[in-house]
Amino acid sequence: MSTTSIRMDDEVREETTRIAAELGLSFNAVINILARKFNAEKGFFFPVRLDTEEKTVFELDSEE
Repeated sequence: MSTTSIRMDDEVREETTRIAAELGLSFNAVINILARKFNAEKGFFFPVRLDTEEKTVFELDSEE
């Protein structure tokens, strides 16, 4: 097993640690679970996209 350092906002680390503890997991377990899922899916297991509120001219209704 290797040791890896990551930079993370303190607040994110604290909340992750708190939630993990409530689930009976460690912070390291959460990171390993996420990495394993990423590897199994060959990428993110959720959509990675820019959400935009802008509409194209084809999406506008008659009132806009």
